[in-house]
Amino acid sequence: MPYIGAKPTDVFADRDLNGAEFILDADADTSITADTDDQIDIRISGADDFQFTANTFTAQSGSTIAAQALTATTIVASTSIDLNGTELILDANANTSITADTDDQIDIKIAGADDFQFTANTFTAASGSGIIQTDGKMFLGDTADGNLTQGITINQGAADDHILSFKSSDVAVNASAFGVETDTWGIFKKGSATEGGLRMDGYSEGTTGITTFSWHETQPATSPGTSVSTSAYIHYAAAYDTDYGYDANSLIWGLRRITDGGSWRSLMFIDEDGDIHLDGSSNDTVFDEEDDAMLCRSLDLMRSPNKIIRTTFDRWTQDHKATLEDTGIISKIDPDDPDQWDEDGNLSDPMVNITQLQRLHNGAIWQQRAMFETMKQVTEEMLPGFGARLNERLAEQKLPALPVPV
Repeated sequence: MPYIGAKPTDVFADRDLNGAEFILDADADTSITADTDDQIDIRISGADDFQFTANTFTAQSGSTIAAQALTATTIVASTSIDLNGTELILDANANTSITADTDDQIDIKIAGADDFQFTANTFTAASGSGIIQTDGKMFLGDTADGNLTQGITINQGAADDHILSFKSSDVAVNASAFGVETDTWGIFKKGSATEGGLRMDGYSEGTTGITTFSWHETQPATSPGTSVSTSAYIHYAAAYDTDYGYDANSLIWGLRRITDGGSWRSLMFIDEDGDIHLDGSSNDTVFDEEDDAMLCRSLDLMRSPNKIIRTTFDRWTQDHKATLEDTGIISKIDPDDPDQWDEDGNLSDPMVNITQLQRLHNGAIWQQRAMFETMKQVTEEMLPGFGARLNERLAEQKLPALPVPV
C-alpha cells in the first residue's frame, strides 16, 4: 500500500510519547494517556473512563462493564463497579449468578435455583438449601419457629435418622450395628419414626456411656427444686390432666445386648403410682443359710455403730461384714485400689445393694415366721388347745389366723 510521507510503522518506531496524550478520534475527545508511571488511562468522549495498572483493570466512577462482554477472571475496582441490578453470570451454563436487583439485597443463584440471599446482617438459605440465620436465630430446613426467641431450630422433614451427630477424630467406636460411624460419640434422633419422641445415644470405646452433671450455686428447695428433674406428661383428648393408665410405665431402665441379636432386657420400671419394679431374675434371691435377722442387725451395726442403741441381744451378733460382701448386700472395698480413697485419705464406705437387702428382709420375715410356728408347735404339745386359743385372740385383733396342725 503506497503512503505519502513515512509509513506509520516508521513514524511510531522507537517513539517515546513521554506522557503525551495520544488522540484517537477527529474531535480529540477520545485518547490514551500514560502521564503517570506504570499507568494507562483511557478517555472516551471527554471522560476518564478506564485505567490500567500492573495486573489491574479499573472502571472509573460513572463507568460500567457490560456483563455479557466480561471475560476476565478477576475484577479489582479502586472505586466501584455499578452493575445496577444486572445479573452477573458466573458459569458457562448461565445458571449460576449473583444479582442485586432489589435494594439492599444480594441473591445467589446456583444451578438455576435461588439458593442464598444476603440482606443487612442476615444470611438466608432458601427452602431446601440449608440454613437461615437472623436475630440470634438459626433455622436448618425451616424458616420460622414461633416458640424460638434465640437459638436453633432443625427440621429434618420426613427423615428418620440422626438429626444431630457429634463426632471426634480421637474416637473409634464399634457401633455399626446401630448405623453409627466410628468417629461418632453421640446422637439425637426420633424415638419413633412416625410418633416422634426423643432418643439420645452415647457411644464409647470404654465404659463411659451418657454422663449427666448438674451445677447450681443455690441449694435446691425441698420441693419442687432439684438438681436433676425428669417428668412424663400424657395428652389425650385435648386434656393435659388426663391420668395415666393403672400401672402404666413412666420410666424404664434396661440393657440391650449386641451379641445375642440386640435383645432388650428391662431392669427397672417406675409406674404411674411411683412403684418401682425390678428385674427379679437373679439366682441370689434367698439367704436361708444365714440368720437373716442377725445379718440385718449386723448391717446397721457396721454402718452406724455410734448411733445404735445396743441391747443384750446384740451380743448374739458378730462382725458379718465378710458375709454381707459375699452375699452382695454391700460392695467390696479394696484398700489397695487408689480410687477407693478420697482426697482426705479416708477409705470409701461400701455401697448398699438395696435390691439384695430387700431379699434379705423377705428371708428374715419368713425365718421369724418359721421360728414362731416352731415355738407354737412346741407350746401346743405342752398345752393342748393353745393354737385354737391363740387364733381366737388373733381374730379379736383382726389379724390373720395361724394354721392349726391336723
